[in-house]
Amino acid sequence: TAIGHRIGLVDDERWNRFNTKIKKLADLEKYLKSTREAGLTLWHQLKQTGNPLADNLADEKNIKEMQLSSDVLAAAAIDARYEGYLKRQIRQIESFRKLENVKLPENIDYNAIKHLSNEAKAKLSEFRPDTLAQAGRIGGITPADINVLQIELQKARNS
Repeated sequence: TAIGHRIGLVDDERWNRFNTKIKKLADLEKYLKSTREAGLTLWHQLKQTGNPLADNLADEKNIKEMQLSSDVLAAAAIDARYEGYLKRQIRQIESFRKLENVKLPENIDYNAIKHLSNEAKAKLSEFRPDTLAQAGRIGGITPADINVLQIELQKARNS
């Protein structure tokens, strides 16, 4: 919605509804993270598989008083449940961005690298990527292959 608004595809009315929803969602999240029941925050309880809180969120007294729409309640439950996955994905993205800056030597002999898979040796020799990130985007190159390349580059720097 933000991108659509920035390029003129989202009108002011929809933009205002979106911002209101985001504000309500942030307020609800703050409440859920700061309210404890049975030793756990409500936010933590929403993360638990089979916990009935997600289905009964609208019935919780203070939340009822917030007069939130069902889509805000559902969004909060989803955000809680997938928070860990999203954090892990963000860490992976940051790690991958660092690989953009790691240059591969032009004269590297991939066939001489012991622990690379045969498929990786063939593909890397064929495509000759400039960086580790480019190597990681080649079909058939696994995260293990990228780790092997990182180790080889480190060995070369240390010698």
